[in-house]
Amino acid sequence: RGDVPEPSPEFEEEDHGIPNGGHQPDEDIYAPEIEPIHEEDYGVPNGGDQEVEDVYAPVEEEDHGIPHGGPQPGEEIEDVPPKPTGGKKVVIQTGRFSRTFWNTQHEFQDPTKKGTEREVMFVANFREEFSEVPRMEVGLYGLDFAFSDAGVRLEVDAVTESGFRVRAVAPVNALIYFVAVDFVAYIEDEGYESDSFGYSDFDQEQRNTWTSGNNERFALKTLPTPGDFTSPGAISFISSIQFNSRGNVRFQTTVQGVEQSGTEIKVGTWADTGVVDFRVSVLWFDKTDVTNAFYVSTDKTGPMNSGKDERHDAKIQENIPARHAQFFAALSYIDFINGHNYRLSQKHTHGKDWLKTDYKTWADTLVWRVRDSVMYTPIYAHEN
Repeated sequence: RGDVPEPSPEFEEEDHGIPNGGHQPDEDIYAPEIEPIHEEDYGVPNGGDQEVEDVYAPVEEEDHGIPHGGPQPGEEIEDVPPKPTGGKKVVIQTGRFSRTFWNTQHEFQDPTKKGTEREVMFVANFREEFSEVPRMEVGLYGLDFAFSDAGVRLEVDAVTESGFRVRAVAPVNALIYFVAVDFVAYIEDEGYESDSFGYSDFDQEQRNTWTSGNNERFALKTLPTPGDFTSPGAISFISSIQFNSRGNVRFQTTVQGVEQSGTEIKVGTWADTGVVDFRVSVLWFDKTDVTNAFYVSTDKTGPMNSGKDERHDAKIQENIPARHAQFFAALSYIDFINGHNYRLSQKHTHGKDWLKTDYKTWADTLVWRVRDSVMYTPIYAHEN
């Protein structure tokens, strides 16, 4: 079933993030081949020669999550004139928004507020207005979590033709210092569809295994494959996640295959990790010469796996039609070593036929491995 990004055939030994040894599975078929690193400059999204700092931020960064408290915005999303499209039809838009709570006195990072759920609302406008209300999904893209009871819940709260509102929730006992979110919004029946499922969709026995079990604990979930795709492909990614304090934070979701009869997704954890909640989203697309997906991940033994202070791990995906592309990227594999806060940010630059992902961590964080699921597609319909 070759309708998913190509994984590597196998991991090296001791690849599941158990810092003091312990049982390792014989193999892991879920991570991609590591791409070679090239230090290059990349072109702007619509061509040109200059470097682009971030191709994931086409929206205005108006998250309205007021750091010192105060009222949240009302029910109406601000309506601003759309940018001209030159007659081109806008069917899908991607983008990213983020928020730092560290040293802001916000309740997300306040230890005295740990006993309750806390929430903040992100409000933003699309780069260009849609002709009708789109569907929208969000994925986790960057984080800075305290290592005890780490997690975040992300929910699309409202969408209009011109903008959206997304809720981020800090679960009980979680402390959040930074969160970054990638979004995808699309017109239905135009070559894209999405769905999601979560922890509560599995039986109690499976949930207990994830919360308190050991070793590999994976499960399969089959979702109906939406119709009207000529050559369907799909990616899965993390939209919400919460752990307890048992061990490293480890979670993985992978699309195992896409058939007309259904799409099979594998989710779970391993070693001594305790997962107490998650939501995984799936994005389907029609595979073409200019629309497809791939994985990109850090090295297990790279600079983010040891040391202190700011460290980077940069990867290049080559031979993709990136000149007129937009990208949706969200985490689908996380493994951080316990005892330190979990910190990760990303920056993307791209040119005509490649995308560079620059992962970064800082302070005393130790990253065993993280991986993105990435979909690329033209900014406008039928553009190549």
